[in-house]
Amino acid sequence: MSNDLLGRITQTFEKRLKNVSIKATSYEDVNDYAVALGEILTTAFNIHITENPGEIIEQILNDRLKENHRLITDFGKMVQDILNKQAKIGLETQIPQINQSRIDGLVSRLKEDDFEQSKWLLGSPIV
Repeated sequence: MSNDLLGRITQTFEKRLKNVSIKATSYEDVNDYAVALGEILTTAFNIHITENPGEIIEQILNDRLKENHRLITDFGKMVQDILNKQAKIGLETQIPQINQSRIDGLVSRLKEDDFEQSKWLLGSPIV
């Protein structure tokens, strides 16, 4: 069930991601991109997680949130590199670390609480 559910979530996410067309020119664009990805992920969760996924919620959230982090930081790095080049700054772009404790906290809430009462956490864009 876990690989099937994760696969369906990933497929929906990737299909909708193809429709995102935000130019990489400013930090505002990075924010818009992050929000768009969060909304797409929320949609994929809401389509496919219709009942308590049990223990596999940890695998699903870790996989998807780490991928979102990678996509957003890659986009942010691209913007920062462009801005550095325009300003003739030769600094290397810093990549932020993923906030694993935030993911762990979300997993904990969804696993420990009554899923019906805590599933609203999956209904808001996770950025």
